[in-house]
Amino acid sequence: MAKNKPELTWVNFLHIYQPPAQFPEILDRVARESYLELIALATRCKRFSFTLNINACLAEQLVERGHKKVIDGLLRLARRGQIEFTGSAAYHAILPLLPEHEIIHQIKKNDEINKRIFGAAYKPTGFFLPEMAYGARVAKIVRQLGFKWLILDEKQVRGKIDNQKKYIIRHAGLEVIFRERELSKSFPPQILFNRLQKAEQDMVAVSATDGELYGHWHQDYDKLLQRLLAKRQVKILKVSDFLFEREGKLSVEPFRSSWETLPQELVAGVPFRLWNDPRNKLHQALWQMANLVMKIVKKHERDPNYYWARWHLDRGLASCTFWWCSRTRPSPFCPITWNPDEIEKGLIQLIRAIRSLEGLPAKTKLLAEKKYFKLQKLIWQTHWREYGEK
Repeated sequence: MAKNKPELTWVNFLHIYQPPAQFPEILDRVARESYLELIALATRCKRFSFTLNINACLAEQLVERGHKKVIDGLLRLARRGQIEFTGSAAYHAILPLLPEHEIIHQIKKNDEINKRIFGAAYKPTGFFLPEMAYGARVAKIVRQLGFKWLILDEKQVRGKIDNQKKYIIRHAGLEVIFRERELSKSFPPQILFNRLQKAEQDMVAVSATDGELYGHWHQDYDKLLQRLLAKRQVKILKVSDFLFEREGKLSVEPFRSSWETLPQELVAGVPFRLWNDPRNKLHQALWQMANLVMKIVKKHERDPNYYWARWHLDRGLASCTFWWCSRTRPSPFCPITWNPDEIEKGLIQLIRAIRSLEGLPAKTKLLAEKKYFKLQKLIWQTHWREYGEK
């Protein structure tokens, strides 16, 4: 009797996001190259399922740009049970770096916008922390808001993760699944295809990547994803289905960290170096500005123009504002993280939040303007001195 081939259980988590101030032509290109292609593949192949995080700021832009095929396609897949949505922060802020009221606002705003766009199909039980930036305080808030599970990176806890088991975050009561970092920082179908060819026993693989990897950042010329889906010994599960199948619970306490945090950064006490590096003068100046604006806007909730102040602040807190001045290369698919124009996009939103408030004293507005112009000068001095001739 022929021996059965080893089976692969693949939990595929996709995160799609575009910055609030993304260029329309880039958004259109990503929608065409990635989102529509993923939807088309899933429509043809009903075995292809995944858990999806779509931040509300992307959903808004898709609607505004007329990408009805993307919205309708995701709705169709959700109704067929091929995808499940997760909660997140509406404008992709790094939640552990925000005060509690801002964390709650970002999460509730994400649900409000996505429910308006996707209707009853948007019913998340799990939660995606932007950049998987984890903090114990954030986990408690996520649980209090009714979510049941998180996805984190395997390097965010001590020891080796056994994905045959179910884990729970000790202090928060949230179930948690861990992605494989090496697998997720590659093109997963290629790695999994190779693993399956060499496998001698059943395997479980958990990947979590940007959805834009498929078709936009990486061209799958060898059709490895389709070839993987064609193999009958490949079982594909959404996160909730995977957790439902696991028995027992192992208790863990994740580190304050992100999906990019390196061991040496944990030792140095800099878990969010890409967004808040104590040695990065621009990071520190940006956070001083952001904290000032958050404090002022919170204090003026009854201002006649509060809506617009809040609108600008939400977009100014997007992770990209801080990521683009970290000056590093976090993965092979990423450029050097330096772009003064992108930093300035976030900075201008922060100052516009202040300018929007009608009842704010001129003295306070001038203080914020002074910080704004100082920061603007620092951004461009850094650029021309360090990158101008490169």
